[in-house]
Amino acid sequence: YSPEKYIAYVKEACETVGPDGVVIVDSFSHAWDNVGGVLDIKSEIEKRSNNRNSSFSAWDEAGKIQNNLINTLLSVPCHVIVTMRAKMAYAMEQNENGKTVPVKIGLAPVQRENAEYEFDIVMNISRNHIANTSKDTTFLDTFSGIITPEIGRQLHDWLDNGVEPERCSDCGMVISPSKGRTVEQIVKGSLENYGRKLCMRCVMLEVKKQKEGNN
Repeated sequence: YSPEKYIAYVKEACETVGPDGVVIVDSFSHAWDNVGGVLDIKSEIEKRSNNRNSSFSAWDEAGKIQNNLINTLLSVPCHVIVTMRAKMAYAMEQNENGKTVPVKIGLAPVQRENAEYEFDIVMNISRNHIANTSKDTTFLDTFSGIITPEIGRQLHDWLDNGVEPERCSDCGMVISPSKGRTVEQIVKGSLENYGRKLCMRCVMLEVKKQKEGNN
């Protein structure tokens, strides 16, 4: 799992899929903490050094290797998706007795700290396949749900053609496919019935309002 292998395979894959294709790196965590990964490289550098500051020097050299790997992923002329394993993250805080104790602060990817912020979109995907966006530079900043081909098409149109996705007039959320209906069908139906573009959640709220008004 050496960074050199990751770089070579990503470049080869990019040449294969072309500029409109997608390269998936699964899993990027292995390049950090598995055999031959950056942590292994740091340990080997430290063993070879006779310097009393060997740990600092080793991190400096290993960090440059990590940066080269990240920069390669960000610079290849195609779309790149990486997966990372998650671990529970902790912070040290004082409790009511004044004692410093570890406190769970959520999930963090298994990679160098803040590595996830190098990417345009970061999603945390749970065991039930629900993805929640934790960082975004597109239109998915409030996205929470199952990733569908329709989301992929919207993202493709946004990236390549600057096409903004349909948003709900009431809540402002991006309208996503729901219950077998496409975005186009949902937009058309809500315009015909309510005179504005609504997501399915707001459609259900409108239905509820009408039922309460008739009772």
